[in-house]
Amino acid sequence: MHDPATKPQGSGPRKRRGLGCGLFLVGALLVAGGLGYAVWVWITAPKASDTPLDSSRAARSACSWPRKYFPSQPAYDGPEPHPVQVMIDKEGSGGYYQKMLLSSGMTRVPKYLNPSDESTVQLLACLGQPEEGRQVKTCQFDNPSRDVPMYEGTYDVTVYEARTGEEIGKATVPNAADADCPMLVFYGADEDPKVYTEPSVTQLREALAPFTGE
Repeated sequence: MHDPATKPQGSGPRKRRGLGCGLFLVGALLVAGGLGYAVWVWITAPKASDTPLDSSRAARSACSWPRKYFPSQPAYDGPEPHPVQVMIDKEGSGGYYQKMLLSSGMTRVPKYLNPSDESTVQLLACLGQPEEGRQVKTCQFDNPSRDVPMYEGTYDVTVYEARTGEEIGKATVPNAADADCPMLVFYGADEDPKVYTEPSVTQLREALAPFTGE
């Protein structure tokens, strides 16, 4: 007579309970991760500005976090070239953008770059902190008296639709050519100040051409 085979006690039900518990944990983590992502998207999404684009605070809020958009601006549509306002992070801190002063020199500044009538602006171009290249010159400041090195800057540019805040695309301006010394420089008490070259009008035109159509 053969002894009946004995089944290891608890093998089947215990495995099923363990599997169910594992699936529950995975599901809970996925739900938590999804909610966290949704909250992050909501927090970081651009918000409608309560000030017009021509206000003194507009350039800063258009590019710094939390980013703002301007519902009264015209849509990114219609005939080319599309007007664009160019902002640059002067302090390199991500929080003090300002409308870029375009130095014309021998090059005519086209009307669609930083137009005098901000109500026509369709695009916002934000130039972040530059990547540092070779030193090109030294700038002299009188108050306080100090020599400050200038380095060649390479800039990443992010382009947004002014009306919606939607990101349209990115560009790069390598080896910025405008080496005019600024009127002043920002730096902390324990920092060695430095300044950077900025994009020329020609470089901006070329970098933004895929978006402006010009």
